[in-house]
Amino acid sequence: METTQIAIPDALRDFCHLSPCPVYAVGGLIRNALLGFEGGDLDVCGAYPIEDVCGNGVKFVPINKKLGTAEIPYKGFKFEYSRFRTERYDESGAHSPVSVSFDADLADDAKRRDFTVNAIYYDIKNDKIIDPLGGMDDIKTKTLRAHEAEKTFASDGLRLMRLCRFAAELGFEIESATYKTAKKFMHKLFGIAAERKRDELDKILAADLKYGIHGAHIRGVRLLYDLGLFKYILPSIEALDIPQNPKYHKYSVLEHTFKAVEYAPPDVRLAALMHDTGKPVSEKRDGNMYRHAVDGEAIVKRELGQSGLKYPNSVVGETAKLVALHMSDKGRVTGSGKMRLFCAENFDILEKLEKLMFADGLATGYYVTPPRFLEYKRILLDEGAPITVKDLRVDGNDALAVGLAGSHIKNALYALWRDCILDPKLNNEEWLKNRLTEMSRK
Repeated sequence: METTQIAIPDALRDFCHLSPCPVYAVGGLIRNALLGFEGGDLDVCGAYPIEDVCGNGVKFVPINKKLGTAEIPYKGFKFEYSRFRTERYDESGAHSPVSVSFDADLADDAKRRDFTVNAIYYDIKNDKIIDPLGGMDDIKTKTLRAHEAEKTFASDGLRLMRLCRFAAELGFEIESATYKTAKKFMHKLFGIAAERKRDELDKILAADLKYGIHGAHIRGVRLLYDLGLFKYILPSIEALDIPQNPKYHKYSVLEHTFKAVEYAPPDVRLAALMHDTGKPVSEKRDGNMYRHAVDGEAIVKRELGQSGLKYPNSVVGETAKLVALHMSDKGRVTGSGKMRLFCAENFDILEKLEKLMFADGLATGYYVTPPRFLEYKRILLDEGAPITVKDLRVDGNDALAVGLAGSHIKNALYALWRDCILDPKLNNEEWLKNRLTEMSRK
């Protein structure tokens, strides 16, 4: 044991001194403190049941009785307590153990944890670090290592994605034996729930934001690919290693995709990852990639939707739309009228579409003229154009008043809206009502 005072919240220190049982901080909080990073989950553990740990009247909320975990709200903080345990998993690689035993000491508990840098314990009362698996040395060398790699990945397939995420977020190298074993057990990711894979993917796509490691997000994505994990996350990514026309692209579809993710801002990285997934489908069917945006839209709905990673419908819908539209106005040759209508119809995603297309252009390896959607958005706003049908100076009641009914009302208002997008000065009550009257007579 090494005596070192680690900066932890005063509330946690107070709680540990108040508890009648030994309590240890562990995991990301201690790892990050040793690395000089801020943050980390407030995880604590010990050998005793939560009832004994909170024996001085401190309240707790059970989380999972099978795992012996509970949340402890204390002085404005929330700590998650877990009891020392050993676990047994089935052959599926599922995240949850089939059996748990609390007949364990600290050394046993350390061996069930994913990586050595997450298995460093801190005795808060005595300001002592307890490092049963050599995690301190791995922190010094910035190495991510599993103590018993085969057991680590065979027991919990989600740890394969966590390996990629931690290596990326922390800027660590993966120890060679750990890497080889992870590749050997890549199939264990099959049994992991879609939601858990989705959450890990989101964290990887934002890995550079966690601790400020430049390029962490694309390193994490490349690690997923190198380990063969996309087969169990987004299968379409596996098919992207195909060439494309060197006149327009310096790279294969796969490398172009990775570069687009690298250049993309965080809010469009998922779309960047998926934007060219339709190319292998189009190439196989048509002998070219002209229709890849439409094919990609269908792939996004399948792989991100309820049959895939189960993203919220809003995320699936927006990402599918971005992928479907990412070839719009290439070369800036679309006429002004069509651009006005396009920008009005897709007003809510213009910023993200421009970000995606800019990253897509950079990733070709050639200079590509930037998109001009925001230019037209400003024009529409400056001219006071009715961005939606609801912004017209007439509504359904006006259409009813001149004798229109049913679907004719919707069609008439949409036609008026298009006219007003092309010429915003037409959005005046007199002109619009006259046009509705004309429509009703046809």
